[in-house]
Amino acid sequence: MTEEKDLYYDLICFLATSARGSVKEPNLYGSFRMVEAIERLIDVMGKRKDVEDFYLGLRDEIKKRKYSVMEDEREFIEFLDDIVNMLVEKDV
Repeated sequence: MTEEKDLYYDLICFLATSARGSVKEPNLYGSFRMVEAIERLIDVMGKRKDVEDFYLGLRDEIKKRKYSVMEDEREFIEFLDDIVNMLVEKDV
């Protein structure tokens, strides 16, 4: 398998095992897994060397704030709102 295919395989495995694990995890962990998937996808994009700075900034924000899910539910939800707002602002 090529390195790029390995990256896709790793992401697919993460998504599959996250889907299975979410059956018994707290509800917010599904959202956690999804933002972690965004982070991993941006990592895959970065390996191709054509990733925009916007996505690298988004990934950094996710890395910095994703674990708030374990400490403060309200803060985590605000973090999710901030991600959506970042994406909306990019599209404008």
